[in-house]
Amino acid sequence: MTVWASNDDIPKKEEHYNIGLLEANCDLKLSQNKKLPRNSYVVTYTANGVLHNDIVVGDKTNIFDCYYDALGKGSIQSINYTDGQVTAKLFDKKKYLNSNRGTKEEKK
Repeated sequence: MTVWASNDDIPKKEEHYNIGLLEANCDLKLSQNKKLPRNSYVVTYTANGVLHNDIVVGDKTNIFDCYYDALGKGSIQSINYTDGQVTAKLFDKKKYLNSNRGTKEEKK
């Protein structure tokens, strides 16, 4: 079991904890994307003995509460800022989710 059990679960938890999921179970390299908002965090946690990384936007306390409530004591390994540099007010979640999210190579 992970925090985000199904796609139907995401909006409910986002609304309840006032957070936003940008990437679920992603490579840690995605947290280095400068196009992420400044208030985004990479959450590293274990579920069923497997290490996971999620990128989440919101207040650190609310993020902690969401993961702690879903996984319990000892599951959260770290909650650290991403390298995002976009002001939270200017960040467009829908546009980010529809983009390549920094995963394609830059053209030279």
